[in-house]
Amino acid sequence: MKASAALGEISPYLVLAFVIHFAFAALQATNAFYIQDLLEIDTMAAVQHASMASMVFASSSFAIQAVAVRALGWTPRTLLSVGLAACFLASVACLLAPGFGWLLAAFGFLGAGFAWAQSGLMAGASLASSGDSQGQAAGHLQAAMAAAWIVGPLIGAAVYEVSIRGPLALAAGAMAFGMAGLLIRRRA
Repeated sequence: MKASAALGEISPYLVLAFVIHFAFAALQATNAFYIQDLLEIDTMAAVQHASMASMVFASSSFAIQAVAVRALGWTPRTLLSVGLAACFLASVACLLAPGFGWLLAAFGFLGAGFAWAQSGLMAGASLASSGDSQGQAAGHLQAAMAAAWIVGPLIGAAVYEVSIRGPLALAAGAMAFGMAGLLIRRRA
């Protein structure tokens, strides 16, 4: 299979990979600032709280990928749909968080959504490429994710300058964009 044909088959996954990772890169660069401003705490406490939120996110993501993805047996499209919806709702929950407990729960849900979306993304791209081009597809996905991690923190920090809720709103918008793309692709 030619490289252009292989790229055509996985291009929707490349866009989703960029969108999903862009949102998380924008958030990660601003989480400690958001927590500090939201809770009105000092820098050291903000770093500790942000570390705990990151731990909850990662633990949730690990549990979903290690146990739930295999146990549920969902298709890549279902994993992506559920993951994007969970990330959208969790981003909104972070925006509405009245305190740190709520924020921790939202980050846990965000981690679960990321795990479902990431699993669907990787499986979907692998299945969309032929056996001899799966390595190439994986490389292209990694490049799309890396590109998102280059621009995401810069844009997240710039948006944070305008509004402390900006990066979370940006993440929610990115997930809504991803969900819309899935719906459009499903109908096409």
